[in-house]
Amino acid sequence: MINSHLSRAITTPLALVNRNGYLRAAANVATHMGGGETTSVKALRLPERELTYLDHDDIACLAAAIREARNKDLMLIFWLCLKTGARWNEA
Repeated sequence: MINSHLSRAITTPLALVNRNGYLRAAANVATHMGGGETTSVKALRLPERELTYLDHDDIACLAAAIREARNKDLMLIFWLCLKTGARWNEA
């Protein structure tokens, strides 16, 4: 049951890296608290991806889909990201 829960919770490579960071932090705390035998947990690194940008057709398609969305604040976030060059996770 735990394995199925974990496999559903970790759905992206970034989520896996985040979980690895939590595990590393817990192992470090256990080591500093004198938890006896501990195993070091190596950091996971994702390969860097080349940045890509939306072209005019992509922007129009995304704007049309957002107009149909139930969350009206999404359009504000979309325009904020578009005008400032911010990424979705920075908005």
